[in-house]
Amino acid sequence: MIKWEEISWLGKMAAAFFVLGKMHFIPSCIALFAFRDWAPLFLSLYGGFIGGAALLCLIDVIFIKKKMKRGEEIPSRKKVEMWVEHYSKQRQV
Repeated sequence: MIKWEEISWLGKMAAAFFVLGKMHFIPSCIALFAFRDWAPLFLSLYGGFIGGAALLCLIDVIFIKKKMKRGEEIPSRKKVEMWVEHYSKQRQV
């Protein structure tokens, strides 16, 4: 299972957009039947957040594929922390 810390910032933004979009689903359904004046607003918020989440996910996948084509390994958080510790020790010497 992927940990939250290992997800890129685009993935985190996409998750937040998706949650915000899902939060607007019920109000948009209610507005369709009860408050017709507010329906376009809630539907566009719902669609915008869900569409934004999909777009951010696609951009993130494209970045990952480009890194993999170049043969770059995507470092884990532990590796980065190890590098920081190593280089900070070298600077102190």
